Amino acid sequence: MKKTLIAFTVLSSVIFTTAFAVYEQANRSIDKDYTLKFSTSLASGTFYGLEGKVYFSPSEYTNSKIDISVDASTINTGNSLKDTHAKSQDWLNVASFPFVKFASTEITKENSSYIITGYLEICGVKKLMKIPASYTEINGRGIFKGDFKINREEFHVNGSGIKAKMVGSEIQVTFNIPTSKIG
Repeated sequence: MKKTLIAFTVLSSVIFTTAFAVYEQANRSIDKDYTLKFSTSLASGTFYGLEGKVYFSPSEYTNSKIDISVDASTINTGNSLKDTHAKSQDWLNVASFPFVKFASTEITKENSSYIITGYLEICGVKKLMKIPASYTEINGRGIFKGDFKINREEFHVNGSGIKAKMVGSEIQVTFNIPTSKIG
């Protein structure tokens, strides 16, 4: 009976501590002044409509989680004809796949940067990615910054015609995502 009580007490402490750590990390919202940019050899622009949940604490990064999505129809290249074409079935196919999504599976630290590993989903295709990011926090406002490259063809963003070849396969993504503590 005494061993059972001790085991129960230890288990309860672990559950309470874990729940408290997740509760602390759940207190982040994505601020509206974020930037999410992309560039290729022929086109560049931004996406808007970024939403999601950020469970993050620098002291508990191994228990952290990032689950975000961006509205693919918000693509803005500065050219309405390019935007319409980018939303078409040939490229992002926003009618069938309205969101680009990212869900982390692990966050590790490398020197002063973080490596956010997770699944990036574009056009219904999920690929495991490792995204390097810096994180700074001042007065409860945390900012994730970084950049990474993807091969658009791996996500079935193929395009058509000569412009598809001119755009190139590689897309550079740059982000600056400020977050604020909630509560």
